[in-house]
Amino acid sequence: MDAAFLRKLASALRPDALLHDATELLTYESDALQHLRATPGAVVLPTSVEEVQTVVRLCHESAVPFVARGHGTGLSGGALPRSDGVLIVLSRMRKILNVDIPNLRVTVEPGVTNLEITTRVSADGCYYAPDPSSQIVCSIGGNIAENSGGAHCLKYGFTVHHVLGVEAVLDVPGYDLLGVLVGSEGTLAVVTKATLRLLRRPAAVLTLLAGFNSTDEAGEAVSAIIAHGIVPAAIEMMDRLTIQAAEAAVHPGFPDTDAVLIVELDGPQAEVDERFATVQAVCRETGATSLELARDAATRDRIWKGRKAAFAAMGRVSPSYYVQDGVVPRTRLPEVLRRIRDLEARSGLRIGKLRRVDSRPGGARRERRRRNPAVLHRGWRHDHRRAWCRCRQEGLHAQDVRRDRSRRHATLAVRIRSDRHLQSGEGLPHAASLRRSARAVSAAPARTRRTGGSVLMTVLEPSNPHAAAALLAEAGRAGTSLRPRGSGSKQSWGDRPAGHERYLSTLQLSGPIHHYAGDLVATIPAGTTLATANVVLGRERQWLPLDPPFGDAATIGGIVATNDSGPRRHLHGAARDLIVGIEFALADGRIAKAGGRVVKNVAGYDLARLLCGSFGSLALITSATFKLAPVAPFSVTLSAEPQDAARACALALAVAAAPLTPSAIEVEAPSPRLLVRFETTEAAARQQAESARRLFDQAGAPACVHLDEDERTLWRLHERRVQEGGDVLFKVSVLPTDLASVFAQLDQTPASVTWCAAGRAALGLLLVRLAGAPEVLSDLVLRLRAHVASRGGHLVVLQSPPPVRARVDPWGELGHVSLMRAVKARFDPHNVLSPGCGPGGI
Repeated sequence: MDAAFLRKLASALRPDALLHDATELLTYESDALQHLRATPGAVVLPTSVEEVQTVVRLCHESAVPFVARGHGTGLSGGALPRSDGVLIVLSRMRKILNVDIPNLRVTVEPGVTNLEITTRVSADGCYYAPDPSSQIVCSIGGNIAENSGGAHCLKYGFTVHHVLGVEAVLDVPGYDLLGVLVGSEGTLAVVTKATLRLLRRPAAVLTLLAGFNSTDEAGEAVSAIIAHGIVPAAIEMMDRLTIQAAEAAVHPGFPDTDAVLIVELDGPQAEVDERFATVQAVCRETGATSLELARDAATRDRIWKGRKAAFAAMGRVSPSYYVQDGVVPRTRLPEVLRRIRDLEARSGLRIGKLRRVDSRPGGARRERRRRNPAVLHRGWRHDHRRAWCRCRQEGLHAQDVRRDRSRRHATLAVRIRSDRHLQSGEGLPHAASLRRSARAVSAAPARTRRTGGSVLMTVLEPSNPHAAAALLAEAGRAGTSLRPRGSGSKQSWGDRPAGHERYLSTLQLSGPIHHYAGDLVATIPAGTTLATANVVLGRERQWLPLDPPFGDAATIGGIVATNDSGPRRHLHGAARDLIVGIEFALADGRIAKAGGRVVKNVAGYDLARLLCGSFGSLALITSATFKLAPVAPFSVTLSAEPQDAARACALALAVAAAPLTPSAIEVEAPSPRLLVRFETTEAAARQQAESARRLFDQAGAPACVHLDEDERTLWRLHERRVQEGGDVLFKVSVLPTDLASVFAQLDQTPASVTWCAAGRAALGLLLVRLAGAPEVLSDLVLRLRAHVASRGGHLVVLQSPPPVRARVDPWGELGHVSLMRAVKARFDPHNVLSPGCGPGGI
């Protein structure tokens, strides 16, 4: 390390913040993957954001590489230092900065450990859901870098589903840069602060430990559980070698069998009891030799202690071992296990298998092997390349898309890789030979800036992804632009520059839906409507749990491009929370894929989330893969009419704070009404509805119960309440506790303006429709935007007439526009796709 640079660091930092002595540096040679080592040139231990900024700035000025790391518990080598660089260790930044129980969020520094958060909020009946095995020592910064999960990722997802902001409180409009940052292994930024989502503790938790004579029988039990429409909070499988290691280490009292299955259910008491009885019956039918039910916390902790100690316990089997952590579709697990057994027999190595059986859509397999160099390097090539089950799930990086011109394969498989290796693929035919059409469509004058008459819209309709990619390439060469279009249900959203519009339609991209029912996942072409997709998925009693407005017409591509959602977002999340894979055509004519049909990408940036909400400005989405949900057997909705919107918001927060699991909590105004929906088993739904009804009565707002056709009619009217009529449509995002203040501002609108609003009351999301004179509407929107911004929120105008659009920027002030422009330039350097229509007018 250059002495002059070290002097700069020393002068800018506290005396104890810089380590450069050779002996001191030995501590930081590796993370938990100790066979990969490198002595850093220097180590910095900052305690504040300012110190981190100082170090990064000095490194940038001197062209010195740096690597950020937390507590060093990772097993991927993601925090491996460089001998010519600086290692920024964030373990001293471990303050819990803010705990906001009413809004179910906590803001922490990156060095806070995973378990510290749950410990801090447990007295308030809350917890932090991600629970990696090392949660007692791993840091939040490391969890974000690796997108850590844990046993309960089956039901509650990974770190990316619980990070609300980095150095910010709320999601911000525009490209999902946060979604790309999570899981980037520290290659994009140094996280100095994170705002995380908390969950309320469930009313009931039951854990089952089942012993089986083989892993095949345990796998059959898992398949049968999922076939019954049950998604447990966690399903973990351990084989005999791993059981023996855990027994020797922490004595959890596991049965002496070839495999054990840990199944945990949580939720309302009636739902847990009913489904747990089914799980027990399934285990018995599939050959379980023993069943242990953990009804108390002590027994449950003992079982999970054995599971979470399994990794470290493998040291008792062998002092050195080799680790692989992969993700495969759950239905492929039997094949994977057979191949592992074959490898074990051929190599003479003992392989312990610990599997997270994720039904939503994949599972995790962890192999542990002795790392005896005499054995490990005796020509067994499998140890020096990716496992066979990962060969089709490579990490994808947009800047390295490469096209292979070979035409030997029938399907396009252009991939994007960080190491710039070419992937096999298929060249694109010349655009002139492709089937396409253009038609003239009459458009209203308000859709352009012309007065009177109609204009022509050119609509190109490629019949397949390759044709669409070729049209994009041709547009780039011609210096023209194209705007992706599905059914047109959201075509007026966002900014819309004036002029002749050329559309690239996805309606012909509506081929077969590939439904992997056993994995609870489906790949759906972009031109398929949501209603059509759910009809196909419903044949297996599954569905894509999205319910945006006009779902009968909205296409999958349009829903993803706008990240549109509906009332059930409260329980299931938005499109960016459900998408696990995507195929898209880039502006230069290349086709790329990101993700796959497994629940987690273990390598690469999450490009699928980046394209969610991009409004077609980065790429043309040709298909998307989603995790699905079982169709609920029963549904009931309660409605009440509190005295005002403020009381409706307060009641909504009370329902969200109760030990209930509603699928939707919606508020309406100016005629205040609250809708709460429960979708689960009949007994559980009725039990929860009765508990919610008592809350309504206590608030002085008696509830009406809606079932069957009455319920369906209620939600259809609710959907149309805001989406139809009016001149201006905008979306507000604030903290749930600030939603009442937005209604108070709307109540002050002039008498000449009519308005209506509806939204996710417990999430702080609101859609508002206004009608009135353009100049009055412009002033009102600007005033509301200022109020929302003062609360740390955002207001985005989705639809507005030209006079309003001329005065009101649809997106408002976005502090990260420069980053978004850099992303846009990387994906679409010639500005072919939807110029001026993307977030921030990109």
